[in-house]
Amino acid sequence: MNKDMSIKKAAIINAASKYLNVIFQLIISAILARILTPQEYGTVAVIIVFTTFFTTLANVGFGTAVIQNKTLTKDDIDNIYTYTVYIALCIGIIFCAFSFPISVLYNNPIYIKLGPLLAIAVLFNVLNMIPNSLLMRDKNFIAVAVRTVIVYVSVGILTIILAILGYNYYALVIQAVLTAVLTFFWNYATTRPKFKKKPSIQSIRIIWSYSMYKFAENTISYLSNNLDNMLVGRYLGEAQLGYYNTAYNLTNYPISNLSGVITPILHPILADHQDDKAYLFEKYLYIHNVLGLLGAYAAVLCYYASYEIIYIIYGPSWASSVNCFKLLSFIVFTKMINSCTSAIFQSLGETKVLFYSSSINTAITIVAIVSGIIMGNIEHVALNVSLAFAAHYVMAQVLLTKYGFKIPICKFIYDARHVFGVFIALIFSIIILPDISFNNLIIRFIFKLVYVTAIFGAYLLITKQYKLFLNMLKREK
Repeated sequence: MNKDMSIKKAAIINAASKYLNVIFQLIISAILARILTPQEYGTVAVIIVFTTFFTTLANVGFGTAVIQNKTLTKDDIDNIYTYTVYIALCIGIIFCAFSFPISVLYNNPIYIKLGPLLAIAVLFNVLNMIPNSLLMRDKNFIAVAVRTVIVYVSVGILTIILAILGYNYYALVIQAVLTAVLTFFWNYATTRPKFKKKPSIQSIRIIWSYSMYKFAENTISYLSNNLDNMLVGRYLGEAQLGYYNTAYNLTNYPISNLSGVITPILHPILADHQDDKAYLFEKYLYIHNVLGLLGAYAAVLCYYASYEIIYIIYGPSWASSVNCFKLLSFIVFTKMINSCTSAIFQSLGETKVLFYSSSINTAITIVAIVSGIIMGNIEHVALNVSLAFAAHYVMAQVLLTKYGFKIPICKFIYDARHVFGVFIALIFSIIILPDISFNNLIIRFIFKLVYVTAIFGAYLLITKQYKLFLNMLKREK
């Protein structure tokens, strides 16, 4: 256990695994996209949405509560783990039976076969809740980093082999199952929580007031993040869902591999300072501005080079994803910044406010997605989802500043002004540039990458915001 690990050191460890992992992700995804069809991707995307939902239901906020509460004993943790084992068994059985309603809802009998297989993934994802939280609580980020890379690469290679052998969507299902199983056994071997025949309910009572709001927030956030997949698959078809889901997943690459470097380690570290609001605001503002600047750069680049990115990674058979990706690219900006707000709410102990924020955001998302579905195509859904995430960002910052840090929103806006400034400058720069007519996709992409990077670098130099990134290189005292 490393009690003194800083955010910077933890982020460096996490970054090493993230950026190694992203190389393999892009390679594996590019290969699979040329073997499997959008229809096959869409078929699996439909049922994966439900596996995530059942896993979210089973979480009940115990994982984050174990990280936050420093008074829990080894006996308390064993009791909590035992309850998650029982929950996992029940949820796995229920999900297996739920495959029948899914097949009826989407008018596809294949889900009756896929459901029992993915029930195994649900079971082990729930079992992994406490072991994974113990690793994060003890700041054992190196073990998490090594595990992530090894499991993803080994399972990814097997998935490609299965796809080549003609297992189509079964290859993607097996990928989800093996990832869950291997991750659990790895984490369990590291943390060794003990199963008890007669667990005490008192351990649950210790964390319940914190965990119940986190559970409610998890459920609400799930609906906000997955309702588009549910409805697109149901009303626009699995092939359209395949195109939409591929574009949406592409936007998660910069989010996962930029903000994802720091957000997983924020709560375990900042929870140690939960009573110092000034310290937490200082850290949040710094993280917000760094992620905001990077998010603006990534979002504009994804928008500007959307055609080249889709064709280079997935090939011409995924051309219908280009417009979706272009419209969804703007969520990279707002979602990247918002990715750290949940950890800040949790570190402040404000899971109740976090729940309210997620509830409002989900209502906004539902209206946006339903109206896009009614309009009848995935481009309208993509546009509305982008607007919804912009509203999410505004709502989260208002609630966080007012009820979390208890400071005026105008102070926050002033302190974060360069985040919005660089976004506007980058948008303006691609509007005024004439069309580029290079025939080679790679050359065209490189030109756009260099151009956006040059404008971004110039803004950082003029406003001296480059110092934010230089500070990341300084040794923490």
